[in-house]
Amino acid sequence: MTGTTETWRQVAEDARGWLHPAEGPALARWAAAALDDVPELPIAEIGGYAGKSACWLGAVARDYETVLYSIDWHRGSPEMSPGQACHHPEMIDPDGRFDSLPHFRRTLAEAHLEDWVIPVVGRTQRVVARWRTPLAFLFIDGGHDDDTVMHDCLKWAPLLTYPSGILAFHDVPIPGIARAVETALAGGFELAERVDDLQILRWDRSDSAEDVGEVRQVRTDAGQHLGTTNAPGQGDMVIPTDTTA
Repeated sequence: MTGTTETWRQVAEDARGWLHPAEGPALARWAAAALDDVPELPIAEIGGYAGKSACWLGAVARDYETVLYSIDWHRGSPEMSPGQACHHPEMIDPDGRFDSLPHFRRTLAEAHLEDWVIPVVGRTQRVVARWRTPLAFLFIDGGHDDDTVMHDCLKWAPLLTYPSGILAFHDVPIPGIARAVETALAGGFELAERVDDLQILRWDRSDSAEDVGEVRQVRTDAGQHLGTTNAPGQGDMVIPTDTTA
């Protein structure tokens, strides 16, 4: 195992990003809880930026000998534009374009986590259209506009394996993100924990399968798309179809 705990923790603390001090450990704890049940599955984050959250989740992936997929197009979002509160001038490349990918890769290298974190560079809408792998844990912290975060909720959350999958949202006080959380709660998830601006959700194992809520319907569609039994070594994605779920 390469890299000490002190190394990657210090790198995570130094990396650009917006996690509060208690949020990184909470992400790691819940990702580990999900992998305790399905250690053969990968975990994922939407929104990698400069690698702060990828350090926390990548260290968990390393410990469980799985991988973290970090999905980000690395060209930023409106709140990262010059003059905005989340703008970091060093993210502008020599051609004048926003590009956080070199910073992300540098962070992973310094944390000795490159073998355990796989950057997926692209818009989430494009990536999910061809995604075939169920997930144990998903952290949504990408685009914060209403349409993007709702898309990420409806299209990515259903790929979490049932019933062990864990879903995390960051910046929940933002109204559009709060609405996405409400949609997930109405569609088959329950609140597990709040930590500062982070909310952790898990599949509600006690609900009846009445197919109410957009997320549950998309979950059903995802199950039909992926198949209820995946390739060997990928685990099973079980989609409840009756009240015994």
